[in-house]
Amino acid sequence: MMQQFPIFVDLHVVPPLIIGDAPALAAKLRLLRKAAQLVDVIASKNAEWRSEFATDTGVCWLAEMDRQAAKAAIKGRPLVILDCEDESLNRFLVATARAYGVPVNVPDNRALSGFYLGTIVDRAPLIIGISTSGLAPVLGQALRARLESMLPRNYGRLAHFLADLRCRLSALTPARRRRFQHDMINGPAARHVLAGHPQLAEACADAALPMPRSNRPTTRIGNRRIRRSAIISSICRTARGRGATNQPRGRQFCRHRNGPFFYKFFHEFFGASLDKLSAKSQLACMASWHSQAMSARRC
Repeated sequence: MMQQFPIFVDLHVVPPLIIGDAPALAAKLRLLRKAAQLVDVIASKNAEWRSEFATDTGVCWLAEMDRQAAKAAIKGRPLVILDCEDESLNRFLVATARAYGVPVNVPDNRALSGFYLGTIVDRAPLIIGISTSGLAPVLGQALRARLESMLPRNYGRLAHFLADLRCRLSALTPARRRRFQHDMINGPAARHVLAGHPQLAEACADAALPMPRSNRPTTRIGNRRIRRSAIISSICRTARGRGATNQPRGRQFCRHRNGPFFYKFFHEFFGASLDKLSAKSQLACMASWHSQAMSARRC
């Protein structure tokens, strides 16, 4: 069973908060700055690592404050990382954060930490987080090195490519959408995306996408234009005596007990050009096929 639940937190609405002077907080601040446009920091002017971020406009240095003011600063934060190098003060601030429902982390202190900063593989917008629950950070770092060697630095382009395709897949069932996207990831489209050839990737997607309903072949009967698939479905439903949802594909019709009818139907129907016939002849042709369908059904 998992000891912690992995989540990804949005740090753009409310800035996270760092409290303390401990040197370990410098690495945490560098990590947060990769995901947050602004990070609030409460640290004394004597903090050794403060000069490293002196010119960073994304770091907001808050004035030193007493415990009550610190409580107000913690409330509503997406997360807090602290290490005041004072055990009693750390416990007080951790208890405050937990009372407000704010996730809190104290570096190298599993007992006081409510979350852990795992190892990250950054292929934005693709982000992979690796955690050992604070037990062996070096193991996570070794795994990150392996993953980074497997995934090109531009691998995140695939996420943008698939996101652009989503609106075009809305007509497909969820299972077909997933299958199509898997085909794109494992096929030549992904290779074109990673090689910097988005036009070729789009061409692969266009070739694999099902034809839109509006572009499907139609047949004009009188003053009406009817989709060829609807005509086929109607005739085959009549011959089989089954609902349209139970129809197998065309190539399977010939295996039915009325196979000769379907064999003749598919070869002659697709071979004939109904559009060249007059409206009266088209109706007569369709009536003839329905009549044959009824005869096949009674066989």
